[in-house]
Parts: sequence; structure tokens; C-alpha cells
Amino acid sequence: MAKAIFYALSIMLFFSAASVHAQNRSEGVKTPEVEMQLISAITATGDRTDLPLGLKVRLSEGWKIYWRSPGDAGLPPELSLADEMANSLHTLEMDFPVPSRFSLFGLDTYGYGREVVFPVYVRGHTAGQPLVLTAEINALVCADICIPVGGLLSLDLPAGQSRASADAQDIARFAALVPKDQTGPDIGVEKLAFISDPPRLMLEMAAGTPPLIDVFIETPVQGLGFAQPVAQSPQRPQHPQRPQHPQRYAIEITGTGDISALAGQQAVL
Repeated sequence: MAKAIFYALSIMLFFSAASVHAQNRSEGVKTPEVEMQLISAITATGDRTDLPLGLKVRLSEGWKIYWRSPGDAGLPPELSLADEMANSLHTLEMDFPVPSRFSLFGLDTYGYGREVVFPVYVRGHTAGQPLVLTAEINALVCADICIPVGGLLSLDLPAGQSRASADAQDIARFAALVPKDQTGPDIGVEKLAFISDPPRLMLEMAAGTPPLIDVFIETPVQGLGFAQPVAQSPQRPQHPQRPQHPQRYAIEITGTGDISALAGQQAVL
């Protein structure tokens, strides 16, 4: 099932100053290419059973880490409980903010450069108890070459009254960029169709929708990439900021995956 996620040029991002780490113990993974660390949005566990954390990733210049659907190539980062927590009742859930589009080795890929925080939620915590968390991260970071990176991450949160930590703003900023299942009030999608020759998707946006900047397609078919949408010539003059007639876009499909497997799939927009 294909899933399209849209964002408009009008999105504004407000960046806060670099935060100071919360007053709790946190150990991460560090290589010349990337640093990865668990951070917390709260200073203590309080009476919470769901704990808001984040996986903070800082990349050296030119290095990238992947989105949950990486495109033509690549692998998304995976965060899981360490083996020593196999009997724990805790579960981990990691979200992915809207990515950027990169061209690596002539392939379209989606991911993040410089710095990103993946919102992480610890579910099933016993209220009023401290948290001693050990997790395992496995990721692929790429520049001119790709390097697998992995290791153990740990975070301790004491029991006590739960207050916002110094990292809370950073986590909230990236959590606000996690795509939702529904489109915004000013975005209308009429149709998404697969065309086999040449292989492409045809996307039709409703009249009044702002011009589309980019689209990220998710599909269970591995090894496929979807190029940036190209607007098709309108049939009549339109206002450039908010067209009054439906807009059509062509999205080229690339990669080594089975393109024919897209035929007949129902799009979730």
C-alpha cells in the first residue's frame, strides 16, 4: 500500500538555542561520522506510564542518516531494547520527522543531515519507579561511502516529580515535524495513479491547494525511489500561489525493486 506524505513551503520552523542535557545519566555511541544519544523530555518519571524520550543524532559534515523509507538505497535506523531487558515490560516506539531529499551515488534517498532528534516513547513503565533503560541502535550513515554504526545506548531517569527537561524543546520541535496520517486543511488530493510506461506516478491535487514542493512515497516494495514531483503544464492561467484548477504532477519511479508490484495497490493519502 502506498502512502503519500506532503508538506508545503509555507511551513515555518522555529529553532531554539542548543539545549543543556537533562540531569540524568546518559551514555551514547560516538564515531568520527556520527554521535547518537538518548535524551529525555522530563527530569524524572513522576506518575507516568509513557515516558517521552528522544534519540539525538549529530552527524559530521557531509554525512546523512536515513528516514523510515530510505528510497532507492539505504536502511533506516532501528532502536530496540537491549538483550539484558528481554524480560522487561517496557516497549519502545520511535517516530521519524519529515526528511530531506538527498542524491547519493545518483540515487534519490531521504534522510537527515547535521542534526536530528527522533522522538522515542517508552511504553509500559511502572508509575512512580525510576527508569534504567538500555537500548541497542543499528543504523547506516552515508557520505561518499556508507558505514554501519551500532551499539548500546543507556539512559537513567530517577523517580520523583516530572518536570520539563532542558531537552524538552528540542524533542517537541522534531515531534511537531512527524507526518500525520491526514493531510492539512489546505491540502486536497484528488487522485494518485500508477502508470507503467514509462514507470511513474501521476498525482492530482485539488483546486485551491498550494503548489506542491515535494512528496514522499512509502510502499512495502523494497528498492524503489520516487523523484521530486514535476508539475504538468496547466490548461489555463492560474494564480501561482493558490491555483484555482486541479494540478497534475508526474513522479518518476527509479530503483531496482519490482515496479510492476505497484499496479493495483490502493493509495492511502
